[in-house]
Amino acid sequence: MKIHKELSHILVQQNFLLATIAILALFGTMLEIISLVWDSSSHITQDTDEFWRIHHIAVYSGAGMIAISAFIGLKFLIKKHPNNKMRKGIKLIIIGTGVQLFSGYMDSVSHYFYGIDGKISITHTFGLEASLIPVAIGGFIILNQLDNNKTKKLIPFAIFTILTAIFPVFFDLVLLIAGPIICAHVFDMISYGCAIL
Repeated sequence: MKIHKELSHILVQQNFLLATIAILALFGTMLEIISLVWDSSSHITQDTDEFWRIHHIAVYSGAGMIAISAFIGLKFLIKKHPNNKMRKGIKLIIIGTGVQLFSGYMDSVSHYFYGIDGKISITHTFGLEASLIPVAIGGFIILNQLDNNKTKKLIPFAIFTILTAIFPVFFDLVLLIAGPIICAHVFDMISYGCAIL
């Protein structure tokens, strides 16, 4: 009986840790996407682009939540040896976080040498934005594997987060193809987005 209670307690702790990893990844992703839209809209209105602006702080807060999720996930992978699907979800979060941190650094270097770039760039589109997709998918996989009614209620939010993470990358690809036509007609309205086209 005592062994059964201990195993039950360990399982509850593991489920709590896994839920924490997934929730931090998903909410961090959503916070980052909302903040990136806010940041982009401030550029459209020609606001000055300073590092310590509220929308930048919100972006970094989302990135921080994702990084904490990846750190907890890495520790969990090393110590707990979860099942293959959980392992896959955690790895996706870790990979997405790694790409995002590297892209954030490269974006900072790019800004230092070349100034403010447009919406579409390798570091923005294929680094910072695209890295949110595996993080959101990883969070969804983990939530889907947990046998908990409370966390199952977050699955629609997880699906919405994945779709929301895919949209900016899709939009950037459309803008890359159709951008010159769009920019020729409405340059003043989206001049920031047109800057690199």
